[in-house]
Amino acid sequence: MADGGPLPDFNPPPSNHQSSHTKQWTIVSIPHAYISSSWPIRYTACDSTGHWMAVAGRTGLAYYNDHNKKWKLFGNETQEKDFIVTGGVLWWKDFLVIGCFNISANRDEVRLYPREARLENAYCTIEEVDAQVLLLNRLGDRLVV
Repeated sequence: MADGGPLPDFNPPPSNHQSSHTKQWTIVSIPHAYISSSWPIRYTACDSTGHWMAVAGRTGLAYYNDHNKKWKLFGNETQEKDFIVTGGVLWWKDFLVIGCFNISANRDEVRLYPREARLENAYCTIEEVDAQVLLLNRLGDRLVV
């Protein structure tokens, strides 16, 4: 301690003690249909429950639902190849949020994809921003861009 006094006692649990909440790794393979054209993976995100995972590679993105063990991919490959994630991905409330550069429109955007909808731009909320999004974050229930 800073005053030179004795350190507080610390009694670790016995080595044979097991937590009732055992942690286990789950391996999830990214679909070949996505990884073959978007390698390398540049961004990943997992929601606070650990049941939703998102990945973004060279272009586009995909996400995984651990409840039904299924990936959601863009049905329209042109939409997927039309943007590059530049500012990361994160789960915020019921949305997958990305900071991206829209190649065809030549502009920077923040996009919100509803978790339960199909992965298509028709279901997406797009906000144009004045500068490149470098980082996304949450502050409580607020989205910080």
